[in-house]
Amino acid sequence: MLENTLLPYLYSPIQDTLITGLFLSTISLAIHLAVKRRTSLKFTVDDVTVCLLISWGLSLGTQAVILCEQTLYLYWCVLTSIDALNHAGLGVHIADLALSTLNQYQKLYLSAICLFMSSFCLAKVAQLLFLYRLTANQSRFRASIYFVACVIIIGPITTSSCLVFACRPISKSWNAAENGQCLNCGAVYVAIAVLNIISDLTLTMLPVSLVISSQLASAYKVRIIAMMLVFFI
Repeated sequence: MLENTLLPYLYSPIQDTLITGLFLSTISLAIHLAVKRRTSLKFTVDDVTVCLLISWGLSLGTQAVILCEQTLYLYWCVLTSIDALNHAGLGVHIADLALSTLNQYQKLYLSAICLFMSSFCLAKVAQLLFLYRLTANQSRFRASIYFVACVIIIGPITTSSCLVFACRPISKSWNAAENGQCLNCGAVYVAIAVLNIISDLTLTMLPVSLVISSQLASAYKVRIIAMMLVFFI
């Protein structure tokens, strides 16, 4: 394997994408908190807000691991430094990485994927909690919420475990030179993508069905559903 110090790579586009995503998630969280403050006349912390705050914190940790080389304990570096997986091979073809760099990349990658899946899970659980509050007298709808919650919680745990424990021995996951066997991680990535798509579709259809069954006028139903579909897209 070659050293990657002079090789062209896609670090900057990946960096820009991550920063944009973090900026948008921060704006979304700020809007949620502002609306909550405006509607309740005082700021109170509930289960939905807690889930969103923890999800945002884990998302911040994910960006930190990717963007900063020593960020497993330095969350603030996302705001003060953008140095990073630059030195662990981010954006470089795996065949062009030195063995030591590849091992470092794998360790950071496994940390990032666990943080990301946890953030992904909590963000969707927050949406389900919000829907749960709106359906106090609808036991069938709440049963569907329980089912979707189980899928959303169990799915990320399973896929993250498949990546972390993909190899035998386990240490081969972050030590490419060690002898052993590994699962087909490509299939796990496909499973994660499918899980994201299914959960997004389900979380979109749940409120749509709630609107359809409501007593609102048809024109209002169409407007609300249209806004939901635009949000999903």
